[in-house]
Amino acid sequence: DGGSGQIFYVTPGYQLIGLDAATGRRLSSFGTDGIVDLKQNMDQDIDLVTGEVGLHAAPIVAGDTILVGAAHLPGSAPRTLENVKGHIRGFDARTGERKWIFHTVPGADEFGNDTWLNESWRYTGNTGVWGQMTIDVELGIAYFATEMPTNDYYGGHRHGDNLYSDTLVAVDLETGERLWHYQFIHHDVWDWDLPCAPILVDITVDGREIKAIAQPSKQTWLYVFDRVTGEHIVTTRYGATSNWASHIRESGSPNPHPDKEAIIPGALVSPVEGGVANWQPPAFSPDTGLFYTQENNGFNLLYLTELDPRGSMGLGGKDRITVGSGGNALSAIDYRTGETAWRHAWPIGGGGGAGVLTTAGGLVFTGDGSGNFVAFDAADGDLLWHTRIGNISNAPQTYLIDGRQHVLVASGRQLYAFVMY
Repeated sequence: DGGSGQIFYVTPGYQLIGLDAATGRRLSSFGTDGIVDLKQNMDQDIDLVTGEVGLHAAPIVAGDTILVGAAHLPGSAPRTLENVKGHIRGFDARTGERKWIFHTVPGADEFGNDTWLNESWRYTGNTGVWGQMTIDVELGIAYFATEMPTNDYYGGHRHGDNLYSDTLVAVDLETGERLWHYQFIHHDVWDWDLPCAPILVDITVDGREIKAIAQPSKQTWLYVFDRVTGEHIVTTRYGATSNWASHIRESGSPNPHPDKEAIIPGALVSPVEGGVANWQPPAFSPDTGLFYTQENNGFNLLYLTELDPRGSMGLGGKDRITVGSGGNALSAIDYRTGETAWRHAWPIGGGGGAGVLTTAGGLVFTGDGSGNFVAFDAADGDLLWHTRIGNISNAPQTYLIDGRQHVLVASGRQLYAFVMY
């Protein structure tokens, strides 16, 4: 609107702050003196001091709407089967007023409530969005991928498919109305949610141009959908060792293997708890038609134990032992075939934890997990360049200054900028 710009962020205390970008002063017209308390107006009772809800990712703004997700404490051993529900909200970017709310645990009269048996929707929490969300401004659609419900590894108190847990949801940006959804895991008891931000891609399938969306996952699968209709296009495996799913259903979602849950004698399960991929952003190149993602391949022994002394709702605990690694790698996946076009295996102990950036110049930047910042040829995976700066986690960024392209990357407490010739 010709102003000096605005900055919105969420504090550790779960307050949405609006600032004038030029002065750093709070926006007096936004919320209460520039602050919106996110523990209020969430359609549930939350203690304003002790309520365990916050946000790891940045809020996302498009048009006059700010989208805010919800994150919770690690849920491996919650003190009770009850928890704050991680509903998603849209706020007016000028006033801070709530425009809409999407109930990730559906209420009594809402679609999906029947997937929570024995009225478990009343007390079950979590099911938030702790990763980054994505918006298609042209279509006016917001996309977010949710986590599992309370508790991460035990679902005996929440029978049913538990919609909208582990689900990619598309909503109208202005109203929050659900347009379509896709649930990846029905009744998650592995903590294999969807922390990666969905990726908007325009692709061609059988000669048809499709506005698509790709969702990486911890689970070892990359999913691609029509982002307008929600039609499933392809499910592609990119992990080398995953054994937790017996097969892929016709719908494109994995069918969990009955022997790959925590049991008293122990079950050998892959991937590890953090998943084949986690929150670190993957990337897509429209020039090569390839997705680029890190792989973290490994095995756990999962044990069902006696009551966890930290408190796990009196329902038993879970223990795990990491028993081996299948090695880590950077993979380039062709969405048209589902095949891996190329794969670069990292040295033992490296890789698996860095975001990825692709450029129109045909490069892929990432970290190798051994302290090096590296660049590959996007088409064939040839290693072209590297420099030792320490490990990175988030994806690098690129920008132009005076016609020269730069790459910016963070390592530890330092920022490094490189010029591309």
